[in-house]
Amino acid sequence: MDDRPTGQVIMWPLVTRERFAELSGLNEGVVRGMVEKGHIPSVKIGRHRLANLAMAFGNMINLYARYGYNARTVIKHL
Repeated sequence: MDDRPTGQVIMWPLVTRERFAELSGLNEGVVRGMVEKGHIPSVKIGRHRLANLAMAFGNMINLYARYGYNARTVIKHL
């Protein structure tokens, strides 16, 4: 029997390219190209390549910080 409480949600920072496209509003072909060029951080598991949401979000925060934006302000407007 599973010891986890019912209704528990497990969040993974990895998603398929298709799901990343859905979440970001970008075309799947655009996301595929960005992953292949390394613009979207990803990891290969078996024969599947998954986009790393946590790393992409962290990169975005760092980019905004470079231009003087406060991370808290950026997150607030997402």
